[in-house]
Amino acid sequence: MRATTTNPTPCPNEVRWFLKGLTYGPAGRAIDVRSDGSESRPSITVEPRWRRRADHYGDDGGWDSRAWSEEYERPIVKIVQSQLDREFGEGATDVMITCNGYVSVDIYQGDS
Repeated sequence: MRATTTNPTPCPNEVRWFLKGLTYGPAGRAIDVRSDGSESRPSITVEPRWRRRADHYGDDGGWDSRAWSEEYERPIVKIVQSQLDREFGEGATDVMITCNGYVSVDIYQGDS
């Protein structure tokens, strides 16, 4: 559950430019950053250079969801969320990793 924020809503373009400059832990730098969502619920999707899909993660190319979560998903969320919180205020954004390995960032309204 995300914390609520009293900070103004970050501009999606500001967040997008900020995300372009980050390193995504084990996934490396961003190769594509695009705006998604709607005006009332903006979101941004990042494709990291070394994106790893959950269903292709494991020693034999099979499914190892626990390792994917511990080695890929959690470190990226921790790094990116802390950077966004520092830059835009805690609760202004929420980071998740899709099962295809993309980083998804939701941007919340300041009074939500």
